[in-house]
Amino acid sequence: MLTPLKVYWDETGEMCVLVYNKHFSVYQISLKGSLDFIRMFEYSIIEGYFWERIFFFFTGTSIFTLIVLPSEPVIVELAAKNPVDSGFRVEFDIFQPGYIDSLEGTIVQLPAGQLKLLSVVNMCLYLLDSHNQLCVLPVTNLFLRFCMEVASQCFEASDDIYQCVDPSIRSYFDEVLKLYEIHPSQLTI
Repeated sequence: MLTPLKVYWDETGEMCVLVYNKHFSVYQISLKGSLDFIRMFEYSIIEGYFWERIFFFFTGTSIFTLIVLPSEPVIVELAAKNPVDSGFRVEFDIFQPGYIDSLEGTIVQLPAGQLKLLSVVNMCLYLLDSHNQLCVLPVTNLFLRFCMEVASQCFEASDDIYQCVDPSIRSYFDEVLKLYEIHPSQLTI
């Protein structure tokens, strides 16, 4: 077995990301206490940061997030050094191409050079660039915002997003609720 270059654990200590040269692997602690393999992704991670159960990572050209849902891990691109005009990119099987439009959000332009992921506060990712300047990256993707609002137990904001999502994809938002053991009726005030 290869020795990972870096290991990142979520705040609960139940999930980890093992980083290698050209890929990373996601593992989760099972109910039996074993470390179970979830999936491997072919991204080279330079820097990573767990906030709750959401993993933010920098590849040198883009910032992505990983959310492990009960059915499928989800990767969403948040920012890029050279963003494309077509909006954000989502890599996972549960959304078909037409669903992306209903989630909104755009890829933000990243500053040049290396970045250090510092923190997530108030729906913004805080970064330090190669000149030690603080950069703030707002989270605009509705799916990620929903995940973050649910994790923060901000039920009113979660419900606002939940209600505006197309019912044909709401089941995937329900998976986020299931992950945090929250019933949809808890969102309404």
